[in-house]
Amino acid sequence: MAWTVITQPNCPSCKGVKEYLDLHEVLYDEFDVTEYKNQWIRYLLKQAGYTTVPQVWTHEGQYLGGYEGVQKHDL
Repeated sequence: MAWTVITQPNCPSCKGVKEYLDLHEVLYDEFDVTEYKNQWIRYLLKQAGYTTVPQVWTHEGQYLGGYEGVQKHDL
């Protein structure tokens, strides 16, 4: 199963979290909030009060937050 990573282009933290997950061989599905097909994700993030990216969830649905949250998680 894959983690969920919500990103946008030109985001250093998004790049960092993806490199970190790649380094630890964690599979993830990436959703870019600027792509038209992913606009529903932007809506959900807004409704949940999340205003920044990246936003990361484990394959079990545990919310980790952003780059710092992922680094604190025991991989």
